[in-house]
Amino acid sequence: MQKALRPKLLMLALTLSLALVGCKDACSDVQCNNGSCSDGECICSSGYTGVNCEISNNARFEGTFVASENCLVADSVVDYNVTLAPKSGTPDEFTLQGLWQAPQNLVTAVLDDNGTAFTIAKQGIVTGYEVEALVGTISADGRTVNLTYSIYESGGTTVVDQCTTTMQKP
Repeated sequence: MQKALRPKLLMLALTLSLALVGCKDACSDVQCNNGSCSDGECICSSGYTGVNCEISNNARFEGTFVASENCLVADSVVDYNVTLAPKSGTPDEFTLQGLWQAPQNLVTAVLDDNGTAFTIAKQGIVTGYEVEALVGTISADGRTVNLTYSIYESGGTTVVDQCTTTMQKP
């Protein structure tokens, strides 16, 4: 009877070892930089994208763009440079330097969850003035930014200028 039991034990051991090999953790070789692994794929934390969640949403907002702008007060199209830069320490903010034709101005924008639209909360832009934008967008390739923003006297609620801007990366 013991001889008949050996092949069955051998078959059971073989089946168990194959089952254990087949149960390898699908995430054991997956490195998710800013997220977690599920069934072998990275699930990115908010503000990140990429196969391994290695790209922050604000990464596309980098470089000098040529702004073609039409404002109500000036009533003409003016081209000037605006420098965009990802804000360090957060994946969902970036800065714009030079908006409203003021090269020294630094304004912070906040991205939506998809990283394609952004807002600028009311903040100082030049002495005596504040800027606000309800929505701006960036193209999928990161080369075109569209923005309509309003200018207010500091502390005021009346719009003193409104500009529509298209920024192109040369």
